[in-house]
Amino acid sequence: EAAAIRHLLNSQLTGVVSLAGPTPATAVEVTRSLARSMHRWHLLAVPEFAIRLLGDAGVELLLSSQNVSPARLVADGFSFRDQSIDAAMAAIFDRSAPEQ
Repeated sequence: EAAAIRHLLNSQLTGVVSLAGPTPATAVEVTRSLARSMHRWHLLAVPEFAIRLLGDAGVELLLSSQNVSPARLVADGFSFRDQSIDAAMAAIFDRSAPEQ
């Protein structure tokens, strides 16, 4: 996101610009990738009925699907360093990177 914002600071784009990654991923795909990157098991998903017990907020935040694309950002010349959720997680959890 920081790289995309930096790009936009020097861009002529106006209006709404999506900072979503270039490859769509479901919540399950994100949590599975996170678990793999942390060398942990991805055991159980929260059942939908339990989320519905949280009311509208739970449904809206956890069950609704958003189909967003960074098409305007990419058309403006921005290039994502990580093209998938797995690549992003690998970069975040790179064990060979020096700690700061």
